[in-house]
Amino acid sequence: MLRIVDYAKGKDIEWYEVIRQAINESSVAPVVILTRGELRVYELDEDEMIGDYPDAEPIPLALVESTLNPAFLARLVHARFPVIFKPVTKNMDGLADDFYQLDDLPIRPPAVSKYEGLERVWFGFSKQVSMTLDDLWVPFDAGNVDFTSVAKVAKSSNTRQTTPHTQFIEHQMNQGEAKDKSWLFFKQLASHSTGTEQIELPGYGPIFLKRERKDVESTIRYSLKNFEHPDDGKTVNKHAFNNDWDRIKTRKFHKTSTPPEYSPESVAGTPTPEYNFIENFEDIIVQSKQKPHTAFVEVAITRMKIERGKAWKAMLYIAQRSRGQTEVTLPGCGKIYLKRVRLNPENEILYSHEQFDYDKAENLPNGVDLIKKTAFDKAWTQMAREPNMNQT
Repeated sequence: MLRIVDYAKGKDIEWYEVIRQAINESSVAPVVILTRGELRVYELDEDEMIGDYPDAEPIPLALVESTLNPAFLARLVHARFPVIFKPVTKNMDGLADDFYQLDDLPIRPPAVSKYEGLERVWFGFSKQVSMTLDDLWVPFDAGNVDFTSVAKVAKSSNTRQTTPHTQFIEHQMNQGEAKDKSWLFFKQLASHSTGTEQIELPGYGPIFLKRERKDVESTIRYSLKNFEHPDDGKTVNKHAFNNDWDRIKTRKFHKTSTPPEYSPESVAGTPTPEYNFIENFEDIIVQSKQKPHTAFVEVAITRMKIERGKAWKAMLYIAQRSRGQTEVTLPGCGKIYLKRVRLNPENEILYSHEQFDYDKAENLPNGVDLIKKTAFDKAWTQMAREPNMNQT
């Protein structure tokens, strides 16, 4: 077993990219090995009251390899460690909170498998349990996993979908998942987010989800920011989800061909892997531009002749190669260090002329600055309007 941080370092990627990869794929399956804690087993009786399960012993968690719920993995991508699991407690009305059914358990020790198929069984932590990043491990047999796809942006670049749930639907279809299973997973993601924890929605990215209090089984609320009030955000119900699934499935069925998003031959002259064409422009320096992204924008418009969306993704690609540790060459700017912001990796890039480890968009250390996609888009629009900008 390797700690996930060491495994990621060996793969030359960030630890949360291992987690993101594992949400939908079984090729790499992180486990958690806690140093303390135990689960208690409960039973829901005919009067809808929860009590101890007859003759059930507490299930130890210390030094046990426990698997991780995929919906909980989606929360870990954006988690702040340590992650705290609260014990079962009673509120002011005498009702207890922090129970889990088997399918919703964030961590799953092997001993719970004997309760499979028992609908009235619930679980809870006996005492507060703290999970750190060092508690996450990856099996040795995951060593041959190819993580080249991790460098690609998580959000589909050629999707026609405009809402979080439809982008999630398209992603699930591409993964070969069924409609009902995908809706169940969508609900599980909402249960682990609870409107307060940012979560990674596959196919879309970071978001806040919660189950609608008036219709917990059939309606999900979503928002790009933390829920402050019960009715914040927008809603999607199961009926709309199913209709959108059928619509997207029909469109995919009738779609006979997809033109390539970008052909490297049109720039580089010879067929090369996507984004390798950037190397042909690394010797260009734009002296008149003071910021890295504005210099790169000028080269992208005048020399590369690519579209704005493609240019931004090229910057994400370069930032992914650098990760703040490797010096890279940004066309128009020159030598630089770039890194994608951990909590908003598709829309924010950090840069510096020296190595750095920081990965947040706020409280920037000296020498580290931020590029937002909105600033990139604004610079592109302004530059594209200049009369001599499209001349070679």
